[in-house]
Amino acid sequence: MGRFLDALYVAARGSGGRLVFAGKMIALGVLSLVILAVFLSGLLTQRLALKYVTLSLEEQPFGFVATMLFYVVLEAFLILVFAAVVRRVLKSESVGARS
Repeated sequence: MGRFLDALYVAARGSGGRLVFAGKMIALGVLSLVILAVFLSGLLTQRLALKYVTLSLEEQPFGFVATMLFYVVLEAFLILVFAAVVRRVLKSESVGARS
């Protein structure tokens, strides 16, 4: 981890001496880890009702497909929210670095 941060610091110093690039890379890394955690852990499917998820595709195909599409759309919405938050943070960092 230390070598990764050192490489980010060197890359940021080479780009005008500002650490904005390193902050962006770290924020994007955190965002990617959050997205990976959302997809792998299945927290959304554990907290919401599992009525149609436990059904097989042969028994009720429309309910199964509709529920899966609902979860995909919900997770995509959360990813967009996370991306918007990271984008806002990066904008505020770059404005703070200029002043």
